[in-house]
Amino acid sequence: MVDMGQYEKGLYSKPKPKQNFTFYLINELSGEIVATYEKRPRLQEIESKYPNFWDHYKLTKKITLEG
Repeated sequence: MVDMGQYEKGLYSKPKPKQNFTFYLINELSGEIVATYEKRPRLQEIESKYPNFWDHYKLTKKITLEG
């Protein structure tokens, strides 16, 4: 329970929602999602699996809020 006196004085703030990030590796030629990551992947890891990463792929992220 929140004390309204504290809330009015600015001593209490509502909790911020948790942010979840999902990263997608997309083939720009076909538009296909080729990989999904729950945390930011290392570029060395991507380059080893997809040698032409810089030419034909892009890494995007989606942010979702919980709470």
